[in-house]
Amino acid sequence: MSIHIFGVRHHGPGCARGLRAALQTLEPDIVLVEGPPDAQAVLTLLMHAEMRPPVALLIYAPDNPQSAVYYPFTHFSPEWQALRYALEHSIPARFMDLPQAFQLGRELPSPEGEQAATGTPPTGDENTPETVEQQPGKESVSAETHPALPQDDPLAMLALAAGYSDHELWWERQIEQ
Repeated sequence: MSIHIFGVRHHGPGCARGLRAALQTLEPDIVLVEGPPDAQAVLTLLMHAEMRPPVALLIYAPDNPQSAVYYPFTHFSPEWQALRYALEHSIPARFMDLPQAFQLGRELPSPEGEQAATGTPPTGDENTPETVEQQPGKESVSAETHPALPQDDPLAMLALAAGYSDHELWWERQIEQ
């Protein structure tokens, strides 16, 4: 048994072509794709005759629909190509990632709670890296100054250590780009 891991650029046409070609050469026994295991049951819908990208998975908490995550796919998404390849060849395909149920089920402090805790009104994005770079004397970002950041998320902690108040922005700049 051998394991092959492909790092891809989301919505990268070159990655999508290369990954499809690699899958055809490797003929894998199973295909695992970064994505929400919460949506595993809908994967077979990708084979529906009328299902054509662009499409997206939408995951939300029914009691809090404004808190939602979507996963877009288009024909040049490596994820789309990998899933379609697996389903077309009757190979098991699975999403693998932390379930969104965990993320969507978290309770983060409200802006009112943040104001009460710090004694000052919330200030929005003033501590983003762009602002910190423009104001060199500004204090560094910390868990104390941004209590709404998920403190049990190791990636959020890495973002904080790097001076980012927005862990998604840190991920985009350091990993995706």
